[in-house]
Amino acid sequence: MSGSDWSLIDQLTFNKANRTGEENKTRQLYKFARLLKTQQKTRISKGTVINLNGQSLDDGLLSLLQKGLNYAVTPRNVPIEELLTGVEKAVQALPVESAEEARQETIRIIKSASKPKDNLNQRGQH
Repeated sequence: MSGSDWSLIDQLTFNKANRTGEENKTRQLYKFARLLKTQQKTRISKGTVINLNGQSLDDGLLSLLQKGLNYAVTPRNVPIEELLTGVEKAVQALPVESAEEARQETIRIIKSASKPKDNLNQRGQH
């Protein structure tokens, strides 16, 4: 084949790719617009709980669920063993003096820490 044959094939391939790309883009934009329209109809306000399992929810549980996924329940007690394990793992790479200083500071903080305040109401706790 000569050079002009290749350029014709390249041009046809390029044109076909452009047409296919534009068709795909148009189809995706249509799908997106349709999806956006259905999502706007079913918009749920923040704090709304949709009960999909049919079980009744008491006020405490409902209140907890309305707080959302970024809500963390305060632990009933400080997980001292987990804290010390994490500190030990972290100080392994430090020089001996710095590691010991970090251990002592961790112990001081744990000793002076008070029990976390409950962030659930009494009916929500089980």
